[in-house]
Amino acid sequence: ATPTCPRTDCAMPTPSDATVDPSVPTEDPAWRELLAEPAERFERRIGKAKRLIYPRRTAEDWRKASFASDTALAAQLEAIPDNGPRIDTREVSREEFVRDWEQPRRPVVIRGATESWAAGAAGDRQGRGGAWSLGELLRQYGGERFKVGEDDDSYAVWLKLKYYLRYLATSRDDSPLYVFDSSFAERSGTSRLGRDYAPPHYFADDLFRYAPRREAAERQPRGTGAPHFRAPLWAGGGTHGTGRSPSPPGG
Repeated sequence: ATPTCPRTDCAMPTPSDATVDPSVPTEDPAWRELLAEPAERFERRIGKAKRLIYPRRTAEDWRKASFASDTALAAQLEAIPDNGPRIDTREVSREEFVRDWEQPRRPVVIRGATESWAAGAAGDRQGRGGAWSLGELLRQYGGERFKVGEDDDSYAVWLKLKYYLRYLATSRDDSPLYVFDSSFAERSGTSRLGRDYAPPHYFADDLFRYAPRREAAERQPRGTGAPHFRAPLWAGGGTHGTGRSPSPPGG
């Protein structure tokens, strides 16, 4: 039987042997300062979050498949044909979308929806320019907490963004922790993020406004204070994710 992890740092693989992800703007002073901080505090925060979310997972379990360094796996993924249909919001009207895709219930990839978003601007290698670039997120929200999972009692597990970003930059975990936060737009410290994007015009009609408010309140996840039907904030590394499934409200 696999031994359970005791309440120590056993679930926190040391990042000292990990290289910094090339997408990280290491020229950014805020990032240089974060990466230069002593590892102990960072390791304690990440280790505690891991133990709360996956109490029976050992340190070896986090990296045993070596997905993060498996070039053969990456090649297999790139070889999968991408033949899904695509439409562009700037070329297909709402009426056409409803007629050709929504009513027939045909899946489609929607492109062009983020062009006008402040969140869509990536910024430069120094982390400047984009509201949701790694540099700006660290500067503006590094001290704010985001939900990275739930414990066995379905209570939210939180991490300060600066600790999560450092983990993201150095993690070699097979399936790393990821941000899945439905209440960010209700919290004072992060509510501005909710103004950096907007739903595509295809979905301008919010059907949940027809739901009774009591029913909406009953959909709130424990420990978050947010309705299940709000689109959550997702953020994570290259090998994180979940299995394919139909998504219920807030799922």
